[in-house]
Order: sequence, then C-alpha cells, then structure tokens
Amino acid sequence: QHLKQLGFKIILVPVSAAIGGIIGGMIIAAILSMPVFEGAAVAAGFGWYSLAPLIIAPYSAELSTIAFLTNVFKEILAIIFIPFVAKKIGFFEAVALGGATAMDTTLPIITRNTNSETAVVAFLSGLTMTFLVPVLVPIFISLLG
Repeated sequence: QHLKQLGFKIILVPVSAAIGGIIGGMIIAAILSMPVFEGAAVAAGFGWYSLAPLIIAPYSAELSTIAFLTNVFKEILAIIFIPFVAKKIGFFEAVALGGATAMDTTLPIITRNTNSETAVVAFLSGLTMTFLVPVLVPIFISLLG
C-alpha cells in the first residue's frame, strides 16, 4: 500500500541520479581532456568503489584507480552532505547523493535526516543503482573500443 502511494518517485530518484551522475562524469572528463565515455564509466560506479574499479581494470589500471578514488570520495562526501541537503534542499535530493550506497552505508544517515517514506525510496534507489553498476560500467568501457 505504502509503495503504491510513492508511485513514480520510486523510479524517478535512481534514474535521475544515474543520468545526472553520468552526464556530470562526461562533462568533467571533457573538461579534463579525457574520453567522455571514460568519465561515464567512472561515474556509473555510483559510489560502489569495490566493484567499478574491478570492471574497469582490464581496460586501464589508471582509470581503475580514478574510479576507486572517485567512488570513495563520492561516498565520503555523501556522508558529509546528506544532512545538509536533506535540511536545506530536499529529501529526495539527499537520497540521490548516496547513489548505490543509499541502500546500505548512507541509509542510516538518510533515515536519520529525512522520514520513513524517504528511507524506503532510498533503499529502493540504492538497490536499483546497485543493479545498474555491473550493466552500465561495461557498456561505457565497450564504447571506448
């Protein structure tokens, strides 16, 4: 019943976070004169620093290291900024910061700083993004040739 009330929000949060993160990664890659799909592959880790680098490693050890550090920093910054974003900007925006970690590492922080509805959305968002990582990262790596 409660999930029915949430409706479109359940899928909107992870899809928006994924698209925004990947576009952001591509923009940063372009600014740094890197191939944009390298930026997309790194960003598509969504904070899962133990998997994304392993997928990227056969392509490039350097990019794998970048993916590891980027995703570790994403999680650390999410832990720091979720309370502020939840208070000043919005609950669903706070969930988006967590990426794949919204279902585990950052879930207690999201729960403490939002409400029960948002906690459910956070778990499902993190779960969705967790499933996307092993799909999207290899796709972006394959586009690099």
